[in-house]
Amino acid sequence: MQRFGDNWTLIKLDILEKYLKSYTTVMKNKTYFNLIYIDAFCGCGVNEKINSQGSPLIALDYNFDKYIFIDKSVKYINELKNNINKNANHTNKNILYINKDCNSFIQELSLNRYDRGVIFLDPYGMELSWHSLELIAKTEKLDVWYLFPISGLIRCLKKDRKIHDTICNRITNLLGTENWLSELYQESKQCSIFDEIEYERYNIKDVLSYVKNRLSTIFSGICNQPKILKNSKNSQQFALFFMCSNPKKNVTDLALKLSNYILN
Repeated sequence: MQRFGDNWTLIKLDILEKYLKSYTTVMKNKTYFNLIYIDAFCGCGVNEKINSQGSPLIALDYNFDKYIFIDKSVKYINELKNNINKNANHTNKNILYINKDCNSFIQELSLNRYDRGVIFLDPYGMELSWHSLELIAKTEKLDVWYLFPISGLIRCLKKDRKIHDTICNRITNLLGTENWLSELYQESKQCSIFDEIEYERYNIKDVLSYVKNRLSTIFSGICNQPKILKNSKNSQQFALFFMCSNPKKNVTDLALKLSNYILN
């Protein structure tokens, strides 16, 4: 069982479920498409701390032709199988379990011309690479929900801009550019006693705006504003973004209309 999360977890899952319901309703008559749901950090399917089903079990209540559940933890994959098998309505579903790192799986992801679907990216930390997002965008077939780890990023962005090389590499992997070091900091208006240039980090609102702008460079459509998810201490933990990879304007417009309504 997974034992982490807070009220923000329930909000996240509620948003995802509402979109899956809308998506499968819109697509139910388009029988020539093969509908796929991909859960890239699926976990075990049950969260004991908040007494809730996880995203895989929620998705199984909606009519997709195929479900792909990915997690690098063999324990979580085995527990998920057991939790799914407890429900007789799910036993005949077309489910593919992948015990692999999400980034590795996405590099191998191959979709045919009739595949369409939704991918839920709910990383445990900052391990999702920008390259993976680029590959997802290039499919032009997936709607994307991405729980961005804004709290983790802010913790890594030291106020004095003195960041260890290892952490710098993690941030570059997350954001897909080395320019973040100059784009997320500005020179401090206060002079150093040693006449050295000092820097200050942009506030969290501006950092989120930067992340959104970065995502918009690779996806054809992105939500107006992400849903900010806070913990019980009212601290911002995550930002839930929606992106559309399909370049067709009518498809993107509809997806954004649905997602913006749900997010708001």
